[in-house]
Amino acid sequence: MNRAHDGCIALVLASALVACGAPAAYSKKGGAVSELTVHKVSFNADGAPLGHVRAVAETGEVVCVFADDGATVLVSQTPVSTDRSVTGWKSAAVLAPPGAQSQVLGVDGQGHVHVLRGQRSFDDVSDLFGLRGKPVSVVTALPSGAVLFAAREGVILADGGRVTSFMSPRFTELAPHGSGFLGREDGGVYLFDLPSRGGRKYSLPGVTHVASTPRGDVVVTTNNAVYALGSDGALALLYAADGDTLHGLAASGDTIWFADGEELGVVEQGRVRETAGVHIPKDAELSSSPRGDVWVMGGGALTRYSSAAATSPSTNGTVTKAGDLWRDSLSAVFARSCSSCHLPSGSSGVNLSSFDRWQAQKADIHERVVVKKEMPPQGHTLSDADRAAIKAFTEAPE
Repeated sequence: MNRAHDGCIALVLASALVACGAPAAYSKKGGAVSELTVHKVSFNADGAPLGHVRAVAETGEVVCVFADDGATVLVSQTPVSTDRSVTGWKSAAVLAPPGAQSQVLGVDGQGHVHVLRGQRSFDDVSDLFGLRGKPVSVVTALPSGAVLFAAREGVILADGGRVTSFMSPRFTELAPHGSGFLGREDGGVYLFDLPSRGGRKYSLPGVTHVASTPRGDVVVTTNNAVYALGSDGALALLYAADGDTLHGLAASGDTIWFADGEELGVVEQGRVRETAGVHIPKDAELSSSPRGDVWVMGGGALTRYSSAAATSPSTNGTVTKAGDLWRDSLSAVFARSCSSCHLPSGSSGVNLSSFDRWQAQKADIHERVVVKKEMPPQGHTLSDADRAAIKAFTEAPE
């Protein structure tokens, strides 16, 4: 008997157990779930209208919110632009090739692929990915810098100048996994290895979502159960919900989030934790955050949650006085007075769009803004209060 067949049998047995009544060992009552505490994370300080949200993508201090009537770009919690030339967004991803600048990609209602240019507008790049006449529904970026698209023809892989179409299943969800990807179709899950162009299929009636972490953890859900891929290569039951209440799944770093009714849960190293009393929408979809947080989209609204203690925006997670100043006031100063020139693709050539960028340039910023007052340049204003906030930041302890 081959491994793929073994995996299918394991799934059939686990599914049967759930259908016949959740085994105590996998249920909340049986002690399979421990407590999870989360808090909301601010990402839109002024409460700017974002429309009916369909997707979200995040890189550094830049958050792109894709809605029915356009897309809004926020930098350091402040909206810097809204592009209404493209509507009906369906999917989004961040392309982060090794050693190159990250790019935000979005799929619109016509199945065209767009890239964010200069934090201001979105350009149609479907032709660059070899997608002329091939509308897509899902975009997923791979760690290698390649991009996967789900189309009517199957999966389309764009890797540099090469575009390859393969496999016939119509996937409704794709997720990076190792040197390949996970694909979800009606009734099954594929684990596909790109170098060998081979893989395995797991039959799972009612499969709703798939997710994978950078270290290779795989989690799959149905409406009433969570499965994890074991070291033996078989998917096994991890958690059985009290009913058909599961409705979202997203991998944020090494944490996999799921939605269970009005609660949020996480799967970390085979352990399940879940909140009590968070009250997210029962139809919410989840989207990942590179910081380990989770985006919750329900009823058109967008909320961000974290399970970690509140920290400054520093990439090393250390809370500092400077980090507090950035979070509380300086990020808004940057958005108002600096973002026109100092975004990653700005005219100055100096990227100051994140806390860590300001930390690295602290001495130069102090000299040019506080001491010499030669920045911002003529034609750009900076209030005395904002200059004082920059002075406080540059003189704050690490």
